[in-house]
Amino acid sequence: GSFFGGFYGALYSLYALNVLGLTPAVLGLIIACGGVGALLGAAAAQPLAGRLGPGPALILSSALMGLIGLLTPLAGGPTWLAILLLALPQLVGDLFRAAFEISALSLRQSITPIHLLGRVGASVGFLAGGVGTLGLLAGGLLGSAIGIRPAIWVAALGGSAATLLLVFSPLPALRGTVSETG
Repeated sequence: GSFFGGFYGALYSLYALNVLGLTPAVLGLIIACGGVGALLGAAAAQPLAGRLGPGPALILSSALMGLIGLLTPLAGGPTWLAILLLALPQLVGDLFRAAFEISALSLRQSITPIHLLGRVGASVGFLAGGVGTLGLLAGGLLGSAIGIRPAIWVAALGGSAATLLLVFSPLPALRGTVSETG
């Protein structure tokens, strides 16, 4: 997920400005939708994990992030439609991204011995950031080689496929509350 997130990040502004022809102001408003979505996701994370359990909540959040992200490479046509197809993934995708990140952190903290929390947090941040940086490089290279829209498709499909790693892990069976898993 971090790899394709970086991949996507390298291309998104170029896609909106150069391919779709949006103005920087409109792009800023679209990206601001992501902030609203993240705020809503922060509020939804605990009820979602409480209702489904932490494992299924993580899988559902990841799957919905990936699915809504598939709207981005479909953006085009009239300006209003392009804006809508970019704003929805920002709003809804970031809602589920925030819920995912909060649930993942809560789960990680509940199963990690307290004396290792700092090391585990730093290691996860280092690995995710390193992989994301490789994604930035790969996104830029592929965007240059095959074009921005096809490379955005690769990022969207790759981000969606990342959910499969969660589906085929022990997470689906993790249905108790986070406090019950530790």
